[in-house]
Amino acid sequence: MKTTLLILTLMGALVHIAAMPPKAYADETQSARQSTTTLRIDDMSTPACPALVEAAVAKVRGVESVKASLDTKTAIVYYDASQSAPRDFMLAIRKDVGFHSEIQQ
Repeated sequence: MKTTLLILTLMGALVHIAAMPPKAYADETQSARQSTTTLRIDDMSTPACPALVEAAVAKVRGVESVKASLDTKTAIVYYDASQSAPRDFMLAIRKDVGFHSEIQQ
């Protein structure tokens, strides 16, 4: 029984690995599309602000993740550049939260 379970587990792992794209191809595809932008948001002033900014930006198509910080008054956005651009995040922040933002150089 234990041997059968072990064999089935190993077979499942092999099927999963075989279905994955080759690592070199996956890395090349990911890096070609993934971009990172840091936005400066001076209007953030309370502990609730980062969550509001993150929620607004997360709704933009192509956003993979976003992390806003009250301490640095910034938001770092990881996104698919073929689907969105920094201007989209800035507009979402203005529309949903009412804050001005700009690209941090």
